[in-house]
Amino acid sequence: MKWDLKEFRIDLSTLGNFPVELDPINKAHEKLSARLRSDIGFFDCPVKVRSLLPDIHKQAKALRARHDRVVCLGIGGSHLGAWTLIEALRTPQDASTFPLCWGSNFDPPFVERARHFLKEGTSTALVVISKSGNTVETLSAFAQLCDKQTQPLLITDSKSGELRRLANQYGWPTLPVPENIGGRFSVLTAVGLLPAALAGIDIESVLSGAIAMHEYLQGCAPQDNPAYLLATAKHSLHVRSGYAMQYLMPYWSSLRPFSDWYVQLWAESLGKNGRGPSPAAALGSQDQHSLLQLFKDGPKNKLIGFVNVTDETKTSVKNPVFESPDFSYLWNIPVGRLNRLACDSTQTSLGRSGVPTYRIDLPSLNARTLGALFLFFELSCAFAAELYGVNAFDQPGVEETKQLLRDALQNQP
Repeated sequence: MKWDLKEFRIDLSTLGNFPVELDPINKAHEKLSARLRSDIGFFDCPVKVRSLLPDIHKQAKALRARHDRVVCLGIGGSHLGAWTLIEALRTPQDASTFPLCWGSNFDPPFVERARHFLKEGTSTALVVISKSGNTVETLSAFAQLCDKQTQPLLITDSKSGELRRLANQYGWPTLPVPENIGGRFSVLTAVGLLPAALAGIDIESVLSGAIAMHEYLQGCAPQDNPAYLLATAKHSLHVRSGYAMQYLMPYWSSLRPFSDWYVQLWAESLGKNGRGPSPAAALGSQDQHSLLQLFKDGPKNKLIGFVNVTDETKTSVKNPVFESPDFSYLWNIPVGRLNRLACDSTQTSLGRSGVPTYRIDLPSLNARTLGALFLFFELSCAFAAELYGVNAFDQPGVEETKQLLRDALQNQP
Protein backbone atom coordinates (compact mmCIF):
# COMPACT_ATOMS: atom_id res chain seq x y z
CA MET A 1 0.00 0.00 0.00
CA LYS A 2 1.63 3.19 -1.23
CA TRP A 3 0.22 6.65 -1.86
CA ASP A 4 1.69 9.78 -3.38
CA LEU A 5 -0.28 12.58 -1.73
CA LYS A 6 1.70 15.35 -3.52
CA GLU A 7 2.74 16.90 -0.21
CA PHE A 8 4.29 13.60 0.88
CA ARG A 9 4.46 9.90 0.08
CA ILE A 10 3.38 7.18 2.51
CA ASP A 11 4.24 3.50 2.27
CA LEU A 12 2.45 0.96 4.48
CA SER A 13 3.62 -2.10 2.53
CA THR A 14 6.35 -2.87 5.08
CA LEU A 15 3.88 -3.18 7.97
CA GLY A 16 3.21 -6.79 6.99
CA ASN A 17 -0.20 -8.36 6.75
CA PHE A 18 -3.11 -6.73 8.53
CA PRO A 19 -6.81 -7.25 7.82
CA VAL A 20 -8.68 -4.57 5.88
CA GLU A 21 -12.20 -5.49 6.98
CA LEU A 22 -14.85 -3.29 5.47
CA ASP A 23 -17.42 -3.63 8.24
CA PRO A 24 -15.23 -2.32 11.12
CA ILE A 25 -13.77 0.41 8.88
CA ASN A 26 -17.22 1.57 7.73
CA LYS A 27 -18.60 1.54 11.28
CA ALA A 28 -15.65 3.55 12.60
CA HIS A 29 -16.03 5.96 9.67
CA GLU A 30 -19.73 6.47 10.44
CA LYS A 31 -19.04 7.14 14.12
CA LEU A 32 -16.21 9.56 13.40
CA SER A 33 -18.24 11.35 10.71
CA ALA A 34 -21.07 11.83 13.20
CA ARG A 35 -18.64 13.39 15.68
CA LEU A 36 -17.21 15.69 13.02
CA ARG A 37 -20.70 16.82 12.04
CA SER A 38 -21.65 17.60 15.62
CA ASP A 39 -19.19 19.02 18.12
CA ILE A 40 -15.65 18.25 16.93
CA GLY A 41 -14.03 20.88 14.73
CA PHE A 42 -10.40 19.92 14.02
CA PHE A 43 -10.98 18.43 10.54
CA ASP A 44 -12.74 21.49 9.09
CA CYS A 45 -10.52 23.85 11.07
CA PRO A 46 -8.09 24.83 8.25
CA VAL A 47 -10.90 26.20 6.08
CA LYS A 48 -12.54 28.10 8.93
CA VAL A 49 -9.33 29.52 10.37
CA ARG A 50 -8.47 31.15 7.04
CA SER A 51 -10.80 34.03 7.92
CA LEU A 52 -8.71 34.69 11.06
CA LEU A 53 -5.42 35.02 9.19
CA PRO A 54 -5.64 38.84 8.84
CA ASP A 55 -6.05 39.22 12.62
CA ILE A 56 -3.23 36.73 13.32
CA HIS A 57 -0.94 38.62 10.95
CA LYS A 58 -1.96 41.96 12.49
CA GLN A 59 -1.12 40.79 16.00
CA ALA A 60 2.19 39.24 14.90
CA LYS A 61 3.18 42.36 12.97
CA ALA A 62 2.36 44.59 15.95
CA LEU A 63 4.43 42.48 18.33
CA ARG A 64 7.42 42.42 16.00
CA ALA A 65 7.16 46.19 15.48
CA ARG A 66 7.14 46.96 19.22
CA HIS A 67 9.59 44.35 20.46
CA ASP A 68 12.89 42.72 19.52
CA ARG A 69 12.20 39.24 20.94
CA VAL A 70 9.35 37.16 22.36
CA VAL A 71 8.66 34.72 25.17
CA CYS A 72 5.83 32.25 24.49
CA LEU A 73 4.24 30.40 27.39
CA GLY A 74 2.26 27.23 26.80
CA ILE A 75 2.39 23.55 27.63
CA GLY A 76 1.33 20.33 25.89
CA GLY A 77 -1.06 21.08 23.07
CA SER A 78 -0.39 24.79 23.55
CA HIS A 79 3.27 24.22 22.75
CA LEU A 80 4.19 21.14 20.72
CA GLY A 81 2.47 21.95 17.42
CA ALA A 82 3.76 25.51 17.32
CA TRP A 83 7.24 24.40 18.35
CA THR A 84 7.23 21.81 15.55
CA LEU A 85 6.50 24.51 12.98
CA ILE A 86 9.14 26.81 14.41
CA GLU A 87 11.92 24.22 14.68
CA ALA A 88 11.18 22.76 11.25
CA LEU A 89 10.73 25.97 9.28
CA ARG A 90 12.29 29.00 11.00
CA THR A 91 15.33 30.29 9.16
CA PRO A 92 18.57 31.07 11.01
CA GLN A 93 18.11 34.73 10.03
CA ASP A 94 14.68 34.95 11.70
CA ALA A 95 16.00 33.10 14.73
CA SER A 96 18.72 35.70 15.17
CA THR A 97 16.76 38.86 14.25
CA PHE A 98 13.69 38.03 16.36
CA PRO A 99 14.68 35.43 19.01
CA LEU A 100 11.95 33.30 20.58
CA CYS A 101 12.09 31.64 23.99
CA TRP A 102 9.45 29.05 24.90
CA GLY A 103 8.33 28.27 28.43
CA SER A 104 6.71 24.83 28.35
CA ASN A 105 8.00 23.58 31.69
CA PHE A 106 7.83 26.06 34.56
CA ASP A 107 10.76 25.24 36.82
CA PRO A 108 13.79 27.07 38.28
CA PRO A 109 16.00 26.46 35.20
CA PHE A 110 13.34 28.01 32.95
CA VAL A 111 13.08 31.06 35.21
CA GLU A 112 16.85 31.51 35.03
CA ARG A 113 16.89 31.15 31.24
CA ALA A 114 13.95 33.51 30.81
CA ARG A 115 15.53 36.19 32.99
CA HIS A 116 18.74 36.00 30.96
CA PHE A 117 16.72 36.12 27.73
CA LEU A 118 14.87 39.24 28.90
CA LYS A 119 18.11 41.01 29.86
CA GLU A 120 19.63 40.37 26.42
CA GLY A 121 16.90 42.32 24.63
CA THR A 122 15.56 45.85 24.66
CA SER A 123 11.87 44.95 24.71
CA THR A 124 10.32 41.49 25.01
CA ALA A 125 6.85 40.50 23.84
CA LEU A 126 4.90 38.01 25.95
CA VAL A 127 2.47 35.50 24.39
CA VAL A 128 0.45 33.29 26.74
CA ILE A 129 -1.39 30.24 25.36
CA SER A 130 -3.90 28.06 27.22
CA LYS A 131 -7.14 26.63 25.85
CA SER A 132 -8.80 26.56 29.28
CA GLY A 133 -7.06 29.71 30.48
CA ASN A 134 -6.55 27.97 33.81
CA THR A 135 -3.33 25.99 33.37
CA VAL A 136 -1.49 26.37 36.68
CA GLU A 137 2.05 26.13 35.29
CA THR A 138 1.34 28.61 32.49
CA LEU A 139 -0.35 31.08 34.84
CA SER A 140 2.60 30.80 37.23
CA ALA A 141 5.10 31.56 34.47
CA PHE A 142 2.89 34.44 33.32
CA ALA A 143 2.88 35.91 36.83
CA GLN A 144 6.66 35.54 37.01
CA LEU A 145 7.35 37.37 33.73
CA CYS A 146 4.57 39.97 33.51
CA ASP A 147 5.24 43.47 34.81
CA LYS A 148 3.21 46.68 34.80
CA GLN A 149 4.49 47.69 31.36
CA THR A 150 3.69 44.34 29.75
CA GLN A 151 0.93 44.24 27.15
CA PRO A 152 0.67 40.46 26.67
CA LEU A 153 -1.16 38.68 23.88
CA LEU A 154 -3.40 35.92 25.24
CA ILE A 155 -4.54 32.96 23.12
CA THR A 156 -7.37 31.26 24.96
CA ASP A 157 -11.04 30.34 25.08
CA SER A 158 -13.26 33.14 23.79
CA LYS A 159 -15.66 33.04 26.74
CA SER A 160 -14.28 31.47 29.90
CA GLY A 161 -11.15 30.88 31.98
CA GLU A 162 -8.76 33.04 33.99
CA LEU A 163 -6.88 34.33 30.95
CA ARG A 164 -10.17 35.48 29.40
CA ARG A 165 -11.14 37.19 32.67
CA LEU A 166 -7.76 38.97 32.81
CA ALA A 167 -8.03 40.04 29.18
CA ASN A 168 -11.45 41.54 29.85
CA GLN A 169 -10.25 43.30 33.01
CA TYR A 170 -7.05 44.80 31.58
CA GLY A 171 -8.00 45.17 27.93
CA TRP A 172 -5.21 42.91 26.74
CA PRO A 173 -5.34 41.71 23.12
CA THR A 174 -6.47 38.15 22.50
CA LEU A 175 -6.87 35.50 19.83
CA PRO A 176 -9.44 32.71 20.25
CA VAL A 177 -9.00 28.97 20.56
CA PRO A 178 -12.14 27.46 18.95
CA GLU A 179 -14.40 25.90 21.55
CA ASN A 180 -14.78 22.65 19.59
CA ILE A 181 -11.04 22.00 19.12
CA GLY A 182 -8.98 20.47 21.92
CA GLY A 183 -5.46 21.62 22.70
CA ARG A 184 -3.62 18.69 21.10
CA PHE A 185 -5.61 19.21 17.87
CA SER A 186 -5.11 22.99 17.85
CA VAL A 187 -1.87 23.48 15.88
CA LEU A 188 -3.81 24.76 12.83
CA THR A 189 -5.48 27.51 14.89
CA ALA A 190 -3.97 30.67 16.37
CA VAL A 191 -2.33 28.39 18.98
CA GLY A 192 0.18 27.22 16.37
CA LEU A 193 -0.13 29.89 13.70
CA LEU A 194 0.54 33.02 15.77
CA PRO A 195 3.89 31.80 17.16
CA ALA A 196 4.76 30.52 13.69
CA ALA A 197 3.98 33.94 12.18
CA LEU A 198 6.21 35.57 14.82
CA ALA A 199 8.97 33.20 13.69
CA GLY A 200 8.59 34.37 10.09
CA ILE A 201 6.83 31.23 8.80
CA ASP A 202 4.41 31.31 5.87
CA ILE A 203 1.22 30.39 7.73
CA GLU A 204 -0.95 30.75 4.61
CA SER A 205 1.00 27.84 3.12
CA VAL A 206 0.58 25.83 6.32
CA LEU A 207 -3.18 26.18 5.99
CA SER A 208 -3.21 25.59 2.23
CA GLY A 209 -1.42 22.27 2.73
CA ALA A 210 -3.90 21.27 5.41
CA ILE A 211 -6.84 22.29 3.21
CA ALA A 212 -5.47 20.25 0.30
CA MET A 213 -5.14 17.23 2.60
CA HIS A 214 -8.67 17.82 3.92
CA GLU A 215 -10.05 17.76 0.39
CA TYR A 216 -8.13 14.64 -0.53
CA LEU A 217 -9.07 12.63 2.56
CA GLN A 218 -12.68 13.77 2.46
CA GLY A 219 -12.92 12.45 -1.10
CA CYS A 220 -11.61 8.96 -0.27
CA ALA A 221 -13.81 5.94 0.26
CA PRO A 222 -13.20 4.69 3.83
CA GLN A 223 -11.42 1.53 2.70
CA ASP A 224 -9.09 3.59 0.46
CA ASN A 225 -8.32 6.39 2.93
CA PRO A 226 -4.60 6.23 3.81
CA ALA A 227 -5.11 7.96 7.17
CA TYR A 228 -7.73 5.36 8.06
CA LEU A 229 -5.59 2.48 6.83
CA LEU A 230 -2.58 3.61 8.84
CA ALA A 231 -4.80 3.67 11.93
CA THR A 232 -6.28 0.29 11.01
CA ALA A 233 -2.83 -1.29 10.60
CA LYS A 234 -1.49 0.14 13.86
CA HIS A 235 -4.62 -0.90 15.76
CA SER A 236 -4.60 -4.42 14.32
CA LEU A 237 -0.89 -4.97 14.93
CA HIS A 238 -1.40 -3.84 18.51
CA VAL A 239 -4.52 -5.76 19.54
CA ARG A 240 -3.89 -8.91 17.46
CA SER A 241 -0.11 -9.18 17.52
CA GLY A 242 1.00 -7.27 20.61
CA TYR A 243 2.82 -4.35 18.93
CA ALA A 244 1.98 -1.91 21.70
CA MET A 245 5.11 0.28 21.40
CA GLN A 246 4.64 2.52 18.36
CA TYR A 247 7.60 4.80 17.57
CA LEU A 248 7.80 7.70 15.17
CA MET A 249 11.37 8.25 13.99
CA PRO A 250 12.11 11.24 11.75
CA TYR A 251 15.51 11.36 10.10
CA TRP A 252 15.80 15.16 10.03
CA SER A 253 16.62 16.66 13.41
CA SER A 254 14.36 19.65 12.75
CA LEU A 255 11.42 17.20 12.71
CA ARG A 256 12.21 15.82 16.16
CA PRO A 257 9.48 18.00 17.75
CA PHE A 258 6.98 16.50 15.30
CA SER A 259 7.52 13.11 16.90
CA ASP A 260 6.92 14.68 20.33
CA TRP A 261 3.68 16.19 18.99
CA TYR A 262 2.70 12.73 17.70
CA VAL A 263 3.36 11.19 21.12
CA GLN A 264 0.99 13.58 22.87
CA LEU A 265 -1.67 13.22 20.18
CA TRP A 266 -1.66 9.41 20.33
CA ALA A 267 -1.16 9.08 24.09
CA GLU A 268 -3.75 11.60 25.26
CA SER A 269 -6.32 10.64 22.62
CA LEU A 270 -6.11 6.84 22.76
CA GLY A 271 -4.84 5.89 26.23
CA LYS A 272 -8.17 5.28 27.99
CA ASN A 273 -10.17 2.49 29.62
CA GLY A 274 -7.15 0.17 29.66
CA ARG A 275 -6.77 0.53 25.90
CA GLY A 276 -4.45 2.30 23.49
CA PRO A 277 -0.89 1.88 22.25
CA SER A 278 2.23 3.35 23.84
CA PRO A 279 3.59 5.97 21.42
CA ALA A 280 7.25 6.95 21.59
CA ALA A 281 9.64 9.30 19.82
CA ALA A 282 13.03 8.56 18.33
CA LEU A 283 15.42 10.39 16.03
CA GLY A 284 17.56 9.00 13.24
CA SER A 285 20.48 8.72 12.89
CA GLN A 286 20.95 9.47 16.60
CA ASP A 287 18.75 6.64 17.85
CA GLN A 288 19.85 4.34 15.06
CA HIS A 289 23.01 4.21 17.20
CA SER A 290 21.21 3.81 20.52
CA LEU A 291 17.81 2.08 20.13
CA LEU A 292 18.24 -0.03 17.00
CA GLN A 293 19.67 -2.98 18.94
CA LEU A 294 16.53 -3.03 21.10
CA PHE A 295 14.25 -2.62 18.07
CA LYS A 296 15.90 -5.56 16.26
CA ASP A 297 16.61 -8.06 19.01
CA GLY A 298 14.53 -6.96 21.97
CA PRO A 299 10.89 -7.86 22.68
CA LYS A 300 8.80 -8.08 19.50
CA ASN A 301 6.34 -5.43 20.59
CA LYS A 302 7.56 -2.42 18.59
CA LEU A 303 6.28 -0.80 15.40
CA ILE A 304 8.43 1.91 13.82
CA GLY A 305 7.28 4.74 11.59
CA PHE A 306 9.96 6.60 9.65
CA VAL A 307 9.78 10.18 8.37
CA ASN A 308 12.44 11.45 5.99
CA VAL A 309 12.99 14.37 3.63
CA THR A 310 14.24 13.34 0.19
CA ASP A 311 15.47 16.77 -0.90
CA GLU A 312 19.18 16.50 -1.82
CA THR A 313 19.71 20.08 -3.03
CA LYS A 314 21.31 21.41 0.13
CA THR A 315 24.74 20.82 1.70
CA SER A 316 27.12 18.07 0.59
CA VAL A 317 29.87 16.48 2.64
CA LYS A 318 32.96 18.43 1.69
CA ASN A 319 36.23 16.92 0.60
CA PRO A 320 38.21 17.22 3.84
CA VAL A 321 41.60 18.73 4.50
CA PHE A 322 42.74 15.45 6.08
CA GLU A 323 43.51 12.27 4.14
CA SER A 324 41.15 9.32 4.66
CA PRO A 325 41.18 7.18 1.49
CA ASP A 326 39.12 4.34 3.00
CA PHE A 327 36.19 6.74 3.37
CA SER A 328 36.49 8.64 0.11
CA TYR A 329 32.99 7.45 -0.84
CA LEU A 330 31.66 9.99 1.66
CA TRP A 331 33.18 13.10 0.11
CA ASN A 332 30.83 15.27 -1.96
CA ILE A 333 27.78 13.12 -1.22
CA PRO A 334 24.67 15.26 -0.47
CA VAL A 335 23.90 15.16 3.23
CA GLY A 336 20.25 14.54 2.36
CA ARG A 337 21.26 11.39 0.49
CA LEU A 338 23.36 10.23 3.43
CA ASN A 339 20.28 10.63 5.65
CA ARG A 340 18.03 8.81 3.18
CA LEU A 341 20.43 5.90 2.87
CA ALA A 342 20.75 5.72 6.67
CA CYS A 343 16.96 5.56 6.93
CA ASP A 344 16.79 2.95 4.15
CA SER A 345 19.42 0.82 5.89
CA THR A 346 17.66 0.96 9.25
CA GLN A 347 14.30 0.06 7.73
CA THR A 348 15.80 -2.82 5.75
CA SER A 349 17.58 -4.15 8.82
CA LEU A 350 14.40 -4.05 10.88
CA GLY A 351 12.46 -5.76 8.10
CA ARG A 352 14.96 -8.63 8.15
CA SER A 353 14.21 -9.03 11.87
CA GLY A 354 10.46 -9.06 11.28
CA VAL A 355 9.84 -5.63 12.82
CA PRO A 356 6.84 -3.87 11.20
CA THR A 357 7.58 -0.41 9.80
CA TYR A 358 5.96 2.28 7.69
CA ARG A 359 7.54 5.19 5.86
CA ILE A 360 6.64 8.80 5.08
CA ASP A 361 8.86 10.65 2.61
CA LEU A 362 8.60 14.42 2.26
CA PRO A 363 9.91 15.70 -1.11
CA SER A 364 10.89 18.88 0.73
CA LEU A 365 10.37 20.30 4.19
CA ASN A 366 8.12 23.34 3.83
CA ALA A 367 5.06 24.96 5.36
CA ARG A 368 2.55 23.34 3.00
CA THR A 369 3.93 19.86 3.63
CA LEU A 370 3.77 20.27 7.40
CA GLY A 371 0.21 21.58 7.29
CA ALA A 372 -0.83 18.50 5.32
CA LEU A 373 1.08 16.16 7.63
CA PHE A 374 -0.54 17.60 10.76
CA LEU A 375 -4.06 17.10 9.44
CA PHE A 376 -3.26 13.60 8.16
CA PHE A 377 -2.05 12.45 11.59
CA GLU A 378 -4.95 14.14 13.39
CA LEU A 379 -7.53 12.31 11.28
CA SER A 380 -5.65 9.01 11.57
CA CYS A 381 -5.60 9.36 15.36
CA ALA A 382 -9.30 10.24 15.55
CA PHE A 383 -10.13 7.19 13.41
CA ALA A 384 -7.94 4.94 15.58
CA ALA A 385 -9.95 6.07 18.62
CA GLU A 386 -13.14 4.72 17.02
CA LEU A 387 -11.40 1.39 16.40
CA TYR A 388 -10.29 1.26 20.05
CA GLY A 389 -13.76 2.33 21.22
CA VAL A 390 -12.56 5.39 23.14
CA ASN A 391 -13.26 9.11 22.95
CA ALA A 392 -10.30 10.81 21.27
CA PHE A 393 -11.36 14.26 22.44
CA ASP A 394 -11.31 14.11 26.24
CA GLN A 395 -8.52 13.55 28.77
CA PRO A 396 -9.99 12.58 32.16
CA GLY A 397 -6.63 11.37 33.50
CA VAL A 398 -5.02 14.71 32.74
CA GLU A 399 -7.89 16.66 34.27
CA GLU A 400 -7.65 14.67 37.51
CA THR A 401 -3.95 15.46 37.81
CA LYS A 402 -4.61 19.15 37.19
CA GLN A 403 -7.16 19.18 40.00
CA LEU A 404 -4.82 17.32 42.37
CA LEU A 405 -2.14 19.96 41.72
CA ARG A 406 -4.59 22.79 42.43
CA ASP A 407 -5.69 21.06 45.65
CA ALA A 408 -2.09 20.51 46.75
CA LEU A 409 -1.23 24.16 46.12
CA GLN A 410 -4.30 25.45 47.94
CA ASN A 411 -3.80 23.15 50.94
CA GLN A 412 -0.06 23.53 51.44
CA PRO A 413 0.97 24.45 55.02
